[in-house]
Amino acid sequence: MYSMLMSADSVEAHGNHIGDQEVFRGSVSNLDVRVLAIPIVGNVHISIQISYPEGSKVIKEAQVKMAMLKIADPSNPEPSQNRVVGPVVATVSEEGWFNAVLPITEKGEWETNITLKDDVDAYLIEFPLTIYPSDVSKIIYSKLKQLKLVNKRNEKIPDSYIEKLNLN
Repeated sequence: MYSMLMSADSVEAHGNHIGDQEVFRGSVSNLDVRVLAIPIVGNVHISIQISYPEGSKVIKEAQVKMAMLKIADPSNPEPSQNRVVGPVVATVSEEGWFNAVLPITEKGEWETNITLKDDVDAYLIEFPLTIYPSDVSKIIYSKLKQLKLVNKRNEKIPDSYIEKLNLN
């Protein structure tokens, strides 16, 4: 039996992922928008679902762009210290789903901008997104163990425990 290992320059996976969090849900004009992300430093994969209310119609064609902005110091009016990533064009993965990957190198609060353009109009969606350090799992486990909320690794924990932690 022979095995062959091949290398790839890039790999993409679209749709829901383990660790996805819903980071935005709302309506823009007559569109329902849902955004999922794995908000950890690195290549942040973001999935955007766009539909008409009540699932009456799915968006088949739209231009979707995404950018993120990190304000270095809110008290400093000089924008040259801010970090901007993007805009990147989101790709269609399946009907109504668009995906983008943004290389985020810093943890903290980021302003997220999504621009949607369909056959009728253009829309702007803005929301904050907290990006966690890449070793967030290790940090969470250490803090939960200190608080005596877990006894061993890989133990299922309620979401309410995570909300008690200050991860920034």
